[in-house]
Amino acid sequence: MAGSATRRADARVSGAVRGCVCALVVGVLATAVRAQTTVLYRVNAGGPELAAADGSAPAWAADTAAAPSAYSNAAATGNTVGSTADAISVELLVPASVPAALFQTERWDDVPAAEMQWDFPVPAGTQVLVRLYCAEIYNGITGSGQRLFDVSLEGANMLSGFDQYAEAGYEGGLVKWFIVTVGPDGNLDIDFFHNVQNPAIKGIEVIAGAGILDLAVASAAQRAGQQLDIDPAGYPINTNPQGAWVTTGPENWTSGFFPGALWQSYAGSRDAGWLSLAEPWTVGLEDQQYLTAHQDIGFMIYCSYGEGYGLTSAPSYVDIIETSAGSLAQRYNPTVGCIRASGDKDATTGEYRVIIDGMMTLELLLRAAQLADYPAWRDMAASHAARSAQYLIRPDGGSYQEVFFDTATGAFIRNGTFNGYAVNSTWSRGQAWGIHGFTTVYRETHDPQFLTAAKRMADYFIAHVPADRVPPWDFDAPGASEPRDSSAAAIAASGLLELGHVAPDAADRAYYRAAGEDILKSLCTDAYLSNGVASAGVLLHGTYNKNFNQAIDASLIWGDYYLMQALARYREYGGAGGGCVESLPTWRHARVAPAAGLVELRFDATPDAGSIDAYVAVAQGASDVVADYAAVVRFAPGGVIQARDGASFAADAVVAYQADARYAVRVVADVAAHTYSVYVTPPGGAEQRLADGYAFGAAQSAADEVDTWAFTAGAGSLTVCAASLYAVSQSDADADGDVDLADYQRVQACYSQPLETHPECTALDLDANGWIDIRDYAAFAACVSGPGAAFSCGN
Repeated sequence: MAGSATRRADARVSGAVRGCVCALVVGVLATAVRAQTTVLYRVNAGGPELAAADGSAPAWAADTAAAPSAYSNAAATGNTVGSTADAISVELLVPASVPAALFQTERWDDVPAAEMQWDFPVPAGTQVLVRLYCAEIYNGITGSGQRLFDVSLEGANMLSGFDQYAEAGYEGGLVKWFIVTVGPDGNLDIDFFHNVQNPAIKGIEVIAGAGILDLAVASAAQRAGQQLDIDPAGYPINTNPQGAWVTTGPENWTSGFFPGALWQSYAGSRDAGWLSLAEPWTVGLEDQQYLTAHQDIGFMIYCSYGEGYGLTSAPSYVDIIETSAGSLAQRYNPTVGCIRASGDKDATTGEYRVIIDGMMTLELLLRAAQLADYPAWRDMAASHAARSAQYLIRPDGGSYQEVFFDTATGAFIRNGTFNGYAVNSTWSRGQAWGIHGFTTVYRETHDPQFLTAAKRMADYFIAHVPADRVPPWDFDAPGASEPRDSSAAAIAASGLLELGHVAPDAADRAYYRAAGEDILKSLCTDAYLSNGVASAGVLLHGTYNKNFNQAIDASLIWGDYYLMQALARYREYGGAGGGCVESLPTWRHARVAPAAGLVELRFDATPDAGSIDAYVAVAQGASDVVADYAAVVRFAPGGVIQARDGASFAADAVVAYQADARYAVRVVADVAAHTYSVYVTPPGGAEQRLADGYAFGAAQSAADEVDTWAFTAGAGSLTVCAASLYAVSQSDADADGDVDLADYQRVQACYSQPLETHPECTALDLDANGWIDIRDYAAFAACVSGPGAAFSCGN
């Protein structure tokens, strides 16, 4: 393994390149959400009306000394405005709609008796995104600490001791943003309070609509990319009081999070600059694959090599993932049924420590079990999760951090805590580990006991978080102002969004997704992002270990990693800019990790008219010609959905479409056989098979994998949401030695037979998509072929 200095030198990419990557990602997101938001107000504080720089409406309304804004209390506080003719240097986070001249004027408050206030009429209960534009343009301010002021929105303090000079320097323009809900008075109240010198504001923007979270997510993603531009001296853990990273070598439990965050940036942009960063920082952990001293190899390797493999399918990564799983498995004791968190793995007597944190290590075992086709690792993970659910979750859904078993007998001894306030308290990060971990194990095993565990812990978390959805470090700590742990919120947000994606019940999916989004609404604003703050991290206000006074009110690298994971899941599972994208007359392409064997593309599609001409397609490689694709679904003129069989379009069933209705589509491709089938679920209807065993297009007749899905519309428009392309977990249903489309269809046909004599088998629709399909096959076949079965399905 190369030394860390060499690795870091090789990893450097210019900030300019990475800044462009971030701008590109945010530009795509902003385009996707523009139609979902409405700008209610724009005010050029202290200056004349200005047209929006991007041509959008409304203009930035005037607020001059001669004619103060109707929404300010200038008459009470003093009609004080200022300006400069100097050019302002504007940060990247300022939206394209903001003209540079906005930062050259200001309204400021020189009368302490009446604080500066703005009241914008907005219907009660409306959730809005508020952007405040700031810059220090008074030449009497020459350093930090000379102008400090506070800002509150709807009575809640958002900025305390805000120092615009410290964040952007002299004549540096910046934006601060927050999501708030308007109170019952029907007015959005923005209040400025004196601290040192006088409050000042350059512009105010108020935005409403379904896309306000998307805008905040886009800004958070850009901020994260800017922070990752900082080249740490080693693997980061937490920031110190000066905001710089405290770092260690690759042996620390946190070492996988920084390369994992780099992989997340690569996943969002597919830019080679991020790849050139992620790969060497990942390779720096290669020697850790042999670590057996503790369980945290699961964090270290899965967040780095696991993320990397998911994006590159690099064979060398598979070897390291499997070796690492073998190392972790050495800490498993079959008598206890769990992985030992710490201590001598070979001890035969004494206490055997298991912690809620360990739920996060199981993803390494589960992924390796799939890659190596080694079920024993999967069984270990399931056993550990089951014992953890039994002994670490309390009846109210709260959790213990630790449980101690007898090493020799596996008997329960006691519960405990290391990070929490007390044995019987609920440490918030541990609760978040549990939500995320149990959801992951349910996703991989479909065992309902793990869904139950995830929901119980999620319900507790949701019920006990404060109004801004970011918990204190321990839910039961007695202090009136206990430090928050933003990392717990980020972990929980990611877990809740995943739970909102995999839960079989539609009401559960909506509930947990909304809960995850509520957390993001706080984390993606300047209440928690290090926007302009002297911190190398992305998230502020994390707590590592309150008991040992370790990194309190700091940035934590795992908080940053799980925030980025949550942002990715939000976009993937339905947020704009990755969740929903509108077609263009030219092809829009999405590259994924290459997949072979049986591959499935899933997406939701909404046509804007009853007759359009749009295509969604899969291929090896990208193209701008429909004939170059392997599998093609067409929303054809005349209002019907078709698929291409070889060179011509057809359909085995008539599936009509209507304007503004959302259709769930599955394309199941057998890459080796170069055939595919298509299934469509109309709104409120049952899934229908549109195409059965159609041939790939001739240009793809030699494809041995697929790595691209794409779409376009030559007439009308098609909005595609929640698209994902992945290899299907495979079962040889007809035992012919290979797994092909025939296996998939055999299981589908199985489900169409009467199940009245075995109704319990219908519960084995593990992914709740209306079919017992190839992913459900093993459990389903065992069920229907048991004693007294009316029929047998497969082998």
